[in-house]
Amino acid sequence: HPRARCLDGSAGAFYFHPSPSNRWVISLQGGGECVNKESCMQRAKSELGSSDRMPEWHYFNGLQATNTEQNPDFGESNMIFIPYCSGDLHLGKQNETKFGLRFSGHHIVAAVFETAARELGLSRASLVIFTGSSAGGI
Repeated sequence: HPRARCLDGSAGAFYFHPSPSNRWVISLQGGGECVNKESCMQRAKSELGSSDRMPEWHYFNGLQATNTEQNPDFGESNMIFIPYCSGDLHLGKQNETKFGLRFSGHHIVAAVFETAARELGLSRASLVIFTGSSAGGI
C-alpha cells in the first residue's frame, strides 16, 4: 500500500490481537490534528506523525480489553488498533506531499481493512465494531 503513509512518509501501521472468534473490534486512535506547517512539521517528529516512533506493542484496553473479565461482551474478539500518524483526522487522500509531508489517513485506514480482510480473516466476520475517539471518532 504505497499511499498508506504517515506524515513523515513512513508506512502506516496497525496493532492486531488475534482470536478464533469471527467478531472484530477495530479502533482509530485520536490525537487532534495539525493545522499549519509548523504544527504538522512538529507532529511528524513524534509517534503522531511517524510509524518509526510508535511503540513496538500496544496494550488493548477498554472496549478492546482482551479478556472477558474486563470486557465480557467483546474480550474474545479480534482486535485491531490503528494508530494516528497522519494529522488529518484519518481522512486525508493526498497523493502528493505538502511541506514535504503526507496527509493520507484515509489510505492508511483502507489499507488496514484490505490487509485484515485478505490476510487476517476480517472477510469472514460475523460482527464488526468500528470505533475511535477524538480525531478517530470523526
